Amino acid sequence: MGKTSISVPEMRRLLGMKKVEAYWLVKQGRFKVILVGGKMRIMLDSFEEWYGRQFRYKKVNGPEPGQLLPASLTIPEAADILGLNPGSVYELIKNHAPFETFKVDGQTRILKENFETWYQGQSHYKKREDAAPQELLDATLSVSDVAKLLGIHRNSVYNMVKKRHLFITVKADDKIRIYKDSFEAWYKSQNRHTIVAS
Repeated sequence: MGKTSISVPEMRRLLGMKKVEAYWLVKQGRFKVILVGGKMRIMLDSFEEWYGRQFRYKKVNGPEPGQLLPASLTIPEAADILGLNPGSVYELIKNHAPFETFKVDGQTRILKENFETWYQGQSHYKKREDAAPQELLDATLSVSDVAKLLGIHRNSVYNMVKKRHLFITVKADDKIRIYKDSFEAWYKSQNRHTIVAS
């Protein structure tokens, strides 16, 4: 039969922590503690239960913490995925509450499944991995770019886009973009519009 308890020094080695921090955790009542021969021992099952329900401490060699909690993201992790700053994610939570959150050791976490459902149901925010590649942006013009070039309203450009034969377009980050070469070919083929801005 395997052992059912560990000493405080053993726990310290497991988590790679200092003596004071280890005794502070014990004092906070994070684990079930028994006395054996006048020495404190931590019940292994209560230690593993605690370990699986927190993210702050990580074993030196062992599984990741928090495995007994639902899959989640920290605010900085969600911000990094969306290419935003953490403040913007806090604003999202505050204003629209699109995510289900919970707190672990005072830190707000977003349910991963909930985050994904929200992400699929909107088009305003883009994950870094879903954002348009730079080569595509370099090869195309936005509707606003074309409007500025020709000194006309964006709506006029949208009308030109609707006449499919005028430009070759692509959608990037949910916005219409016009291939530069197709714009140039169209420009040379007509005499109604003149470029007013470089």
